[in-house]
Amino acid sequence: MSTIPTVAGPVPVTAWTASRDDWLADRARGLGASDVAAALGFSRWRTPWQVWAEKTGARRPPEITSAAAELGTALEPWLRGQAGELLHRPVIRTPFWMYAHPDHQWRLASPDGVVAGGGPLVELKTAGLASGFGRPEGWSDMDVPLGYELQCRWQMHVLDADAVELVALVAGFGLRRYTIFRDAAVEADLVAQVDGW
Repeated sequence: MSTIPTVAGPVPVTAWTASRDDWLADRARGLGASDVAAALGFSRWRTPWQVWAEKTGARRPPEITSAAAELGTALEPWLRGQAGELLHRPVIRTPFWMYAHPDHQWRLASPDGVVAGGGPLVELKTAGLASGFGRPEGWSDMDVPLGYELQCRWQMHVLDADAVELVALVAGFGLRRYTIFRDAAVEADLVAQVDGW
């Protein structure tokens, strides 16, 4: 675990050279973007109590065991390349694996990528590929599931970013690109709810 202080902007927490166990240990010290929806009760996979138990050490975080999670992890490099094609600019990994908010270092984010040359953050998703039951709930031409939107908004908050390009391979829908822009009022409400939790 390493924390490298910066003068301004997000604080790098975990380097890419760290092990997955180190990254998980760093994640345990706060709430990451993928924790936010569950902490607020908007997740089908984890409850607010489970998030609390994992963060306080009362319960160990679950290992990636589902076929869907493993498929998503395996497809991430391919999706990063597809995102670059859709955005007409290369999409690369962020310089660090995990970052913390400069003023509230328990607020964490591990973006999937960033558009090269100072572009927006990029989030990569797969949905419904392992189930084979058609388009999963929450996806449309204009909208992504609320949990993914909250994840993107938390990332913008932690990394002080103006937008997230969410690129998803969705069963029954294909490859899709969604742009989520930062909204100060929505972000303030999200942060207040998470702080209250």
